[in-house]
Amino acid sequence: MEKVACRICGNMVLPTTSQKNDGCCALCVRGIFAEQCDVCQKAVNGVSKMPDGTKMCIRCNIESSKQMSKQWRELCQQTLERIDITTLKVKLFPAYNEVFVNNQCQGFYYPLCSLKFCNVGSEVEETVHIVSHNGLWFAQEGEPNNPYESFTVFEKVKDKYKFHGSLTNFSGWKYVQLLFQYLEEHYTSLINDCNSSDAFLQKVLNEYKGKLGDFDKEYYITTYYEFKKKRSKLKSDQFVPYTSISSEIFAPFTDTNFISVGEEIVDYRQERGIDWPIGVCWSESFFGDGNHVFLFLDEQQERAYLVNQYS
Repeated sequence: MEKVACRICGNMVLPTTSQKNDGCCALCVRGIFAEQCDVCQKAVNGVSKMPDGTKMCIRCNIESSKQMSKQWRELCQQTLERIDITTLKVKLFPAYNEVFVNNQCQGFYYPLCSLKFCNVGSEVEETVHIVSHNGLWFAQEGEPNNPYESFTVFEKVKDKYKFHGSLTNFSGWKYVQLLFQYLEEHYTSLINDCNSSDAFLQKVLNEYKGKLGDFDKEYYITTYYEFKKKRSKLKSDQFVPYTSISSEIFAPFTDTNFISVGEEIVDYRQERGIDWPIGVCWSESFFGDGNHVFLFLDEQQERAYLVNQYS
């Protein structure tokens, strides 16, 4: 039987297929159109668009992922050559004022853990922190500056973080700190008779008299509740060797404990290049769900980059 050309992509199909699909092949009729891969230049179905806009076919995407994985394994090995992993210590759920130089980020960022370590050949301890803005969404009209949707940059001021940027990038930013202050001041009374996040949420919504606007207050309040519950169970008052912390809570970057790379980290690398990967906090241990947070330091260890990987 002589085949006919699809009226969209030109591929040859059976006449019965063409007739059934109004002159189209089975792929085109479902909206799966052939596109040119920017890497191999072939026109194929199933092209993916990368964060930088590059279009890749499946084969090229796989090859790119292999190269990315190899680069990250090499980078993790380089980190081990610069950071003495045996000196790495962790403190879970540090107090806000142990992490930040001022109250600017209070209610926006939760301190998840603090880390201490020495560089190879040095006895001087460095202190860094992993923090998360889980519970907040980015505003569609946000400015293209720090914090970015994929990561936040903090300046290191001795052992603490200082934020430079625009917190107005968060949806509902004008309501956040007043709501957070209310939750902190009334948490003990609010938690009474509340044995679930839903019960806590309803109690807050019934009793809070301030304006909440159109930001996702349910998500914010529920995230706050989950964080407080996890904190009460896992909070530590001192630094302990990282090996005594479950790898499901915190994990360092090492050549044997390799951490997979998601699109958010690809976005970060394209923006910033390559910095030192330090470690990750897994969101389920700090919230009900949310964002895994990866910590990177710049070459001079003067800035910390906290990269979100949505789970």
